[in-house]
Amino acid sequence: MSVDYDLQRRIDALLTAAGEGDREGVRPAFSPFFGEGAAKAGRLAAELREAAASGDLERAVAAAEEAAQTQPAGLVKRAVKVFVTHEPLAADPLGWGEAMWWTETAICDPFFYRWHKNIDELYASFQEASGETNDPATQAPEGVSFDGAPSIVLCLSSDIPGADAPSFDFDAFARERLGEDLDGGDDLLTTELPTRFVRSRVTAGIPGQERVTYTTTHLVHQPFTYFLRLENAAGGPREVTVRAFLAHATLADDRRAWIELDKFAVNLPQGVTVLGRPDARSSVIKRRGVTAPGAEPLADGAVDQWCDCGWPYSLLLPSGASDDIGTPFTLMVAVTNHQQDREPDHVRTCGSTSYCGALENYPDRRRMGYPFDRPFARPIADTIAASPSMTSTGMTIRCETARPPE
Repeated sequence: MSVDYDLQRRIDALLTAAGEGDREGVRPAFSPFFGEGAAKAGRLAAELREAAASGDLERAVAAAEEAAQTQPAGLVKRAVKVFVTHEPLAADPLGWGEAMWWTETAICDPFFYRWHKNIDELYASFQEASGETNDPATQAPEGVSFDGAPSIVLCLSSDIPGADAPSFDFDAFARERLGEDLDGGDDLLTTELPTRFVRSRVTAGIPGQERVTYTTTHLVHQPFTYFLRLENAAGGPREVTVRAFLAHATLADDRRAWIELDKFAVNLPQGVTVLGRPDARSSVIKRRGVTAPGAEPLADGAVDQWCDCGWPYSLLLPSGASDDIGTPFTLMVAVTNHQQDREPDHVRTCGSTSYCGALENYPDRRRMGYPFDRPFARPIADTIAASPSMTSTGMTIRCETARPPE
């Protein structure tokens, strides 16, 4: 990936000035991001600040769209964050103020969702207009396939004897208990993942101040483990990237409805391999503080792979319906050639291969969200069925408690 160092210097100047509260320094740093110069930059900045402060989201989004017509989506998102987020919410029970300015509280501001949805729409329009399509079959690692039925099965981690032991080997359990064809554990396997809403006392740091404890309602799920069966007929070891996604069953034909659940690299010996992957090792969650079965402690002297990017572990799954049936979902797993995916060894990363995950470069040469980052040439279900490097299964997520009032 090439780096525009001049552009990066401009971004750094903008964020530094904003972080220091230097309004005079912000405007000249902001102005190069827009083709019409400082006058347009100042007008858009003022428009965004005033609209956000007054709660006029339509006006703020309109100003953001005008800015976005000439700028890369990620850059516009960061620039708007500087100007929109200095106004505290009207309701600010913890006294944090400026909720969207802080990573810890950004999702508390309704503008967060409107703004990120706007960015998503802009980027999707670009993707569709590019005319590019993805054909995962052409990116499959040579000789590697999901050959056999079933290729994916699920267990609740609490049903796996010994899974909460720090050194538990999920791959060995898969081989010994489920078998090479993943058909030996009918008493353990499930197609339903339970969730529930709970009230908890939470302690969090007020950005720039002290820590505070308060009570909140939040979603949790029962820890689970998914198992995969892969066959390597290439005649030698193959290193692959495993990519897991989830979609509501009725929306599975919409590529933008797929949620990334996990991504990891594994070296496959020749023959059949069965893998066990606990949810506590997901690449899309914040791992700090996770205690579910399979959670990995940070090794002494290791690079901190617990960066602040990612979802809270408790939000890894959607809630599902609060009834006796639950909500149907489709779980899809694809594998790609890790030798073609990985960034060079000298690139410093924090361990994750999903969100930012890196100190220098995004640690995946494929675009974020691959293979759903571009339209497929054929319907998604047909593409999965036709590609030996992809597999899917149906499952249900059911909430065991009533949903809290909105």
